[in-house]
Amino acid sequence: MDYPAAGAIIKSTSLTLKWTATTANPNYDISFGTDKENLKIISQQTINSYTLNNLEKGKTYYWSFSAINECKRGCSSGVGSFTVIPDTNLPYVTTTPVPVHLNNSAPVGGNVLYEGPSPVTERGAFWGTLPGPENTGIKITNGMGLGQFSSLLEGLGQTTQYYTKAFATNSYGTSYGTEVMFTTGLSASFGSVSDIDGNIYKTTRIGTQVWMAENLKTTKLNDGTPIQLITDNNNWGDVPMSPRLCWYNNDSTTYNSKYGILYNGGVVTTDKLCPVGWHMPTDEEWNTLEIYLGMPENQVGSENIRGTDQGSQMKSITGWTNQVNGFNTSNFSGVPGGVRLPLGTFSDVGQLGQWWSSTKHLQYDFYWSRSLESDVSGVERNVLSMQCGSSVRCLKN
Repeated sequence: MDYPAAGAIIKSTSLTLKWTATTANPNYDISFGTDKENLKIISQQTINSYTLNNLEKGKTYYWSFSAINECKRGCSSGVGSFTVIPDTNLPYVTTTPVPVHLNNSAPVGGNVLYEGPSPVTERGAFWGTLPGPENTGIKITNGMGLGQFSSLLEGLGQTTQYYTKAFATNSYGTSYGTEVMFTTGLSASFGSVSDIDGNIYKTTRIGTQVWMAENLKTTKLNDGTPIQLITDNNNWGDVPMSPRLCWYNNDSTTYNSKYGILYNGGVVTTDKLCPVGWHMPTDEEWNTLEIYLGMPENQVGSENIRGTDQGSQMKSITGWTNQVNGFNTSNFSGVPGGVRLPLGTFSDVGQLGQWWSSTKHLQYDFYWSRSLESDVSGVERNVLSMQCGSSVRCLKN
């Protein structure tokens, strides 16, 4: 995709899309609209450009193309976007939607897409229980300049309707995003479960599921069999089917209470790691969690990073590098416990949380996993080698 660049800001209400494709003698399907998840085909053609007219100011548009040749072979682009800004010297800011599923805390914020002819010196959000929060609500400031920003409101009323609106100010004045309404849920409530070692974990209900809200720390299978502790890098991955565990950097004192234990794929195959009455979640059960948190169903089966803010809903509100923390409105409390790589080295503590599923790849000795990353708001789905060391969350039967 060549033009416009992803996230481009334009001032004209007309725009010509241009792109390149390597498919020989292609026919292009051009999809376009304001709903990223529901683009409509607007043209089927053989040339690699398309002119859009009568665009509306103050709107963000999305587009993509598919190129298919006469042999039905081809390629598809990703989804691009551009925003048409109003004719004004004021900044252009959008209000970030608030997650649908939350307790009595909520993230509010926005995205300054365009500063105008002078820098944005203040940005933030207004919020309150009445429409028009910029007139009746509370103001929160959050930095300056371009880009996304967010603040977490805590201790809100239960099952209460709120309104929020982002703002940005430059020397010409203040502009506002659209008003967003959200309704809080009940205060967070937690149960508990213990493992065979006597460790006690918080548990939380998310939709129809009950999850551990902490990473597993057991050193035994639930039948009492000890899991082998491997500290030597050379020995970590040499017998991948053998159940093994470790602490990050082999340092249980520093990391056990914060992040729990890293387990290899051999532990996954035993089906005896979680406390009795609990189990390691399947790939499909991870999907159920993500869909409940608002991930489009047509994305859950994809690989790599998917969704919108589901990762932010799952990440803990502290502990992530560069202060790119989550909102934890799901109470999943995902922490960045890092990983152990097949050659035995440790990586990414503070930046990455990675959890096993119990679902094996259909063709290879790999298992599906989920990952949260410090600078990513979605959730990553990928397969892991049996030699990897990753965290575990258990799900109630």
